[in-house]
Amino acid sequence: MSQLSPIQLLACQPLKLCVELPIAAQDRVSTHDPRELGLEFYKQIQLLEPQDTQGEDAFAMAHTYQVSLGVRSPMGRPYAGLNFEMVYSGQFACTERFTNNPHHTLRPEQMAYQHGLSVLYGAIRESFATMAARMGYPQVCLPLLNFMGETPTERAAPNAQDPSSVQAQQGTSSSG
Repeated sequence: MSQLSPIQLLACQPLKLCVELPIAAQDRVSTHDPRELGLEFYKQIQLLEPQDTQGEDAFAMAHTYQVSLGVRSPMGRPYAGLNFEMVYSGQFACTERFTNNPHHTLRPEQMAYQHGLSVLYGAIRESFATMAARMGYPQVCLPLLNFMGETPTERAAPNAQDPSSVQAQQGTSSSG
């Protein structure tokens, strides 16, 4: 039986999409080990003020978060032969269904963070695969990742306030 998720995506937009071939031909050959993540991340969450949200559910309006995720290949280490950097941002609301479920042990912020990162990463994977295919790399895609268990305190470095430029946070996400 299908049920409405306690976390709802209200809006999602790319902030930065960049996929490019390395300038030097020898750098285009990937030595990527699929067992190693080898990606850098930027993660951020922010509670939105109720007037910034739209909708009539008072609980959701009080528990709506802006979640941002950036993923890039490390400098000098192309991923599957491509340099890339992508940043997506989305608004996620926790509905009252969240509080009515005794199995939820996470705070609304944690739920929005974990599920928000997962949804945004899916959008990044799709964008990367599409752009790579258009560049002649049809079999290239980012690995599946699991962001469950991460908390908002595991954010990027303190100077990572600009989501349009991913600040390096080595890939410590759980693979899934």
